[in-house]
Amino acid sequence: MTRETASTADLQPDPRPDPRAVAAVVDWYSPDRPDLVLGILLGDATALIRRLFDRRVRHLGFTRAQWKIAVQLAVKDGQSQTELADIADIERAPLG
Repeated sequence: MTRETASTADLQPDPRPDPRAVAAVVDWYSPDRPDLVLGILLGDATALIRRLFDRRVRHLGFTRAQWKIAVQLAVKDGQSQTELADIADIERAPLG
């Protein structure tokens, strides 16, 4: 029994999308389903706003999660670690 080795090129994903997958996305993104189209557009807009925010505050050295927590503490001090983790959309660190 011989052992075959795969070249690096063999391990790379095919850059061409599967035509069936493209057709499925086009059908899914159909104007006949405004609820789905709206959801996609809202997701895209949210991502753009996040990137813009990140760019504008990058020089201050804060991450988005740190900003969320700082603003939340300014509004209401004394929140638990679990509440702050939920707000920042991160897992709560284990207490040691």
